[in-house]
Amino acid sequence: MYNWQFGLGEMVVMGRTWDEWLNLLYALHTVLDLSEKKRLPIYVHNLGYEFQFIRKLIHWAKCFFTEPRKPLFCVAGGLEFRDSLKLAGGKSLAKIGEELREFPHLRKAVGNLDYDKIRGSTTPLTEEELYYCEMDVRVLNAYIWEKMQLEGNNIAKIPYTNTGYVRRYVSNMCFQKSWYRPYIQELTLTPKVYELLTEAFAGGFTHANYHHVDLTLENVGSFDKRSSYPSVMVTEKFPVSRFRPVNWTNQEDFEKLCREKAVLFRLEMVQVYPLIDDDHILSLSKCRWIDGSAISPERATKLGIVVDNGRVVTAPYISVTCTEKDYEILQRFYGCTMAKVGDIWAASKGYLPKPIVQATLKLFKDKTSLKGIVEELVNYMISKNMINAEFGMMVTSILKEILRYDNEEGYLPSVQPDVLTELDKYNTSKKRFLFWAWGVWITSYARYNLLRVVADCGADHVYSDTDSDKILHPEQHLDVFKKYDDEIMDKIRASAEFFSIPVEEYMPLDKKGRRQIIGTWEYEDKYKRFKTLGAKRYLVQKQDGKYAITVAGLPKGAVAYIKRNSSDPFDIFNSSLYIPAEDSGKLTLFYGDEAIDGEAIDYLGNKFHYHEESYIHMEKKHFTLDRADQFAEFLLGFREVVTEEF
Repeated sequence: MYNWQFGLGEMVVMGRTWDEWLNLLYALHTVLDLSEKKRLPIYVHNLGYEFQFIRKLIHWAKCFFTEPRKPLFCVAGGLEFRDSLKLAGGKSLAKIGEELREFPHLRKAVGNLDYDKIRGSTTPLTEEELYYCEMDVRVLNAYIWEKMQLEGNNIAKIPYTNTGYVRRYVSNMCFQKSWYRPYIQELTLTPKVYELLTEAFAGGFTHANYHHVDLTLENVGSFDKRSSYPSVMVTEKFPVSRFRPVNWTNQEDFEKLCREKAVLFRLEMVQVYPLIDDDHILSLSKCRWIDGSAISPERATKLGIVVDNGRVVTAPYISVTCTEKDYEILQRFYGCTMAKVGDIWAASKGYLPKPIVQATLKLFKDKTSLKGIVEELVNYMISKNMINAEFGMMVTSILKEILRYDNEEGYLPSVQPDVLTELDKYNTSKKRFLFWAWGVWITSYARYNLLRVVADCGADHVYSDTDSDKILHPEQHLDVFKKYDDEIMDKIRASAEFFSIPVEEYMPLDKKGRRQIIGTWEYEDKYKRFKTLGAKRYLVQKQDGKYAITVAGLPKGAVAYIKRNSSDPFDIFNSSLYIPAEDSGKLTLFYGDEAIDGEAIDYLGNKFHYHEESYIHMEKKHFTLDRADQFAEFLLGFREVVTEEF
């Protein structure tokens, strides 16, 4: 501890020791007469970090964790510490400052506090350093104040998370209809169906055509599907009844079932081989072996399964749980010598309830019409965040690991929830307004829409990520995207007619007066150069000469390093990319749960005493763009084959 700050209205209070901070909390508790029923919310940006330092200083009445060491809120003596980082959807204080509506003059101070300097509670702080600390709380205060205004100046109505806004918005739309509660309470889940749904659920398809990995390509076009998940929600059909078991008798009946119903089943395939050599779509993580066990990458090799960056190429046997849309697209990408289906469950198929469709269209309209209007930046971000959070709301886990914390023992082993108990709570909840199966079908439809483009573009397909495709020779494939745009228009008309919603609601005007049709493909850009090293790893050079890099886990400091150490970023962007610790901006954290006590010397040469009941040690870490051995071996084999052919 060398400085703390607390903001309330226009006032900012600072102190240098834990005792001073605890005295402030006691004063707040006493003067405001706080209790369990009368709480003062205190927002902390990234509460998980601060909690590690304060958790032993306070006797907590309640702590709720969303993940290990990351509390959503903690309560003691009527003081409720909340994580504003969760409320802001992961946005930094700097980003929050940029989006303030009523306080455009407030910005987080940048660069005024060097975290590498060793300080203690007696180390003098400069005016610049104090200003840095002050602006942190002023920006956060302003952010919370603006949130309060949206809630009628009632801080108690602010949700704990960003997703809470869209959840409240959509649920209010639903429960305005008297028929909605009886409707949703009919959509219940059994343990068996929930098991199959969790097995079938998968995220967006992210993969690179291995023929193009490690190669610098020219004439690559980027296509984005407008609001992929929301478009599915307003145009496609979903399970709208309880799932019932189905006794399958023959292939013809099964295919008919898949055309007419929402179907969930296990598919076993023997001697699996690719029908499309350029791309492989089956995720190894979703596959099971003969005995039903999971297949790790290491085990896959022993079992004779060939894997391409996490995707199955060939296999002697695999089992996977599918929806009918998954099954349809799998048939296009894979063949096998024998297939068998089992554990078949089916539900009636129909559109999502009208209130959900209307809410989704409203959010899409706001996002579209406000984009690019400077004075509407905040409202645009609100609508964008809400529509992005809508899908997350759909797939919120029913069975959540119970994370426990004890004042004396600290973190206790987590407890797995009881399936029957939690499903009963889910099925009977009066607040429930969603059916968990809908989220499974949303991603299934989105993958189906994306992968048809991948299949149609064939060898020219380079890279995909959830709602975007990178395609070689894009001008040769415009007819592919037009075909699917025509299809989405037909679905929009059908949906609009069914709900009696004007078709224009599906295609709002942007600031330039142009129609932006939900679910259609947008030719975003044509790159001067493009290079991918695999999923979530690519570098582009745009037509104006500027570069853009996308690598999962790549810190901001890496960009400056790449610019500084190479005349051409494409030369250094390879599977052996290494960024030293002093340049990476990446930190590794060690959580110390035991008290530490000792002497240290600050950056000015002054000795000071320190004592922390618990702490976090942060250390700079290098960044390495490692490639999984299995993927490297696969590519090596491929390169060898190509060499032999030529």
